[in-house]
Amino acid sequence: YALQHGYLLLLAYTFGECDLYRSVGAGKRLRMWLLRRCGFVVPLFYGAWWCPLLPRADVAVHTVVGAPLQLPRIAEPTAEQA
Repeated sequence: YALQHGYLLLLAYTFGECDLYRSVGAGKRLRMWLLRRCGFVVPLFYGAWWCPLLPRADVAVHTVVGAPLQLPRIAEPTAEQA
């Protein structure tokens, strides 16, 4: 799709996202049982102490953005080109 329309791509990578929230270790046996029995697990996490759904404010997050990459416009790209 991007080749068909000649999109401009910006590559970006963010460091520190994995530290924005903390996971809760309590109830791990119950969560693993749910995973084996039902095929899903309920994640328990928290961020800021005053509003657990918001990320922590004391964590530095850095985003690095690369140079723009202009894709050529190819009406029907082959599988090798895609």
